Amino acid sequence: MTAQISYDINSIIIVCEQEGQTVFLLYFLRCVFPTEWIETMTRDRKYKILYKAAYDYLESKIGKDALERKLNHYRRYKVDNLYDVFWHLLSSLTNKAGMRATIGDIDPLEHFLFDFDPGKCHNHYGGNWRLLFETINRHHQPPGPMNIKNDGSYWVIFCKAILSGAEFLSRFESFAALDEFVNGFGFNDIAVAGLPILLEREIYGMGFPLACDWLKEMGYGNYAKPDTHTIDILHGTNVVRSRGIYDVFNSLLRIARSNHELPSVVDRVLWLIGSGKYVGENEKITRQKAAFIRQLRPILNPK
Repeated sequence: MTAQISYDINSIIIVCEQEGQTVFLLYFLRCVFPTEWIETMTRDRKYKILYKAAYDYLESKIGKDALERKLNHYRRYKVDNLYDVFWHLLSSLTNKAGMRATIGDIDPLEHFLFDFDPGKCHNHYGGNWRLLFETINRHHQPPGPMNIKNDGSYWVIFCKAILSGAEFLSRFESFAALDEFVNGFGFNDIAVAGLPILLEREIYGMGFPLACDWLKEMGYGNYAKPDTHTIDILHGTNVVRSRGIYDVFNSLLRIARSNHELPSVVDRVLWLIGSGKYVGENEKITRQKAAFIRQLRPILNPK
């Protein structure tokens, strides 16, 4: 007996040849399988279409070799010491709208932060953010204003966040201990989200998106940052129904799993389209986010 099988989202058709007779068997999937199974298959197909379209779009702009070099950083890079961990923490803390323009490059701050040693920083300053603020203010000229009397100023927020982060990291006696702690959340995608939720409560000024940014930039590939670009693309194409940070984060993980890729890589692909920063941090090609969304929306949502 020979058989040919064809299928779509609604049905499976099996054509059998047996003893010279042709038999057609039609199975309606919505009768055989639960609705949740059908919806999962539909989402998985959308996730594959979205990622391939995004990857192909970037490849057409900068070429496959250049694109892979950018993505391979997130596949291969991993911190291995607490000094780099602390540096990445400060970098991510400034990764919000307008803050980096006020704080500037964080490398010159190493003189005030014991070469980015979180333990020494915590032992010296404790929770005295004013001492840190005044020390920086006396010996450093940042691009933005430093006003210690303004509780809402970026420098006040940043100094509080630095010492909060130093206190948190000082609880780990070694990088290996921190690494074990982070990896302890990686046994499934529900648990993965628990770590940025915890960090949001532990470190001053670090919300869920910045916590995800810190983790992915350190080389923990299970994390992706739900920022304005990824939110716009996923919501604009109706891949997610809301602009909620947690919903977008979960969708980024599912897109990655469907495409056998790291969430941090999926994050980078969508971010490059949204930001237009294909060449370098300060070099842009005109943003194509809106055009990409318009092109993809009818493909992912056929009538």
